[in-house]
Amino acid sequence: MSTSSEQDSGSTPLTGIGGTTLAASGTTRLTVDPDQVLAAARIVSDQADELSAALMEHELAMRVDPPSENQVSGYVAEAWNAAVVDNEDSQLARAKAYLRTLHQLALRLREAAERYQLDDDESAAAFEDRGAHW
Repeated sequence: MSTSSEQDSGSTPLTGIGGTTLAASGTTRLTVDPDQVLAAARIVSDQADELSAALMEHELAMRVDPPSENQVSGYVAEAWNAAVVDNEDSQLARAKAYLRTLHQLALRLREAAERYQLDDDESAAAFEDRGAHW
């Protein structure tokens, strides 16, 4: 995401075409390019898709069977499967929770890009209206 910062001397910032400028009086301005926010959403979404594919491909291989029929091997395999696959806080469950977080982040980025684009479109329309009345 491309951002530019400048110290504001207390004036209200102008919002230009091509990026939404956000600022509060006396603070730093942040310019956001909706296309770059969408690009970030695509990157996050692509990474989520890759993680999802890897989890589906390897999920069954994460589970182990006891290497022999003795009691210790059974306990070790059971503990492994609980920690890696079966428990609510297993490594697999954590990876799936992270995957959900990535999907939510991609969605929020897309929504933010839409809002920024609408703000830009409204600003552009306001400037066009002003030009027609000058």
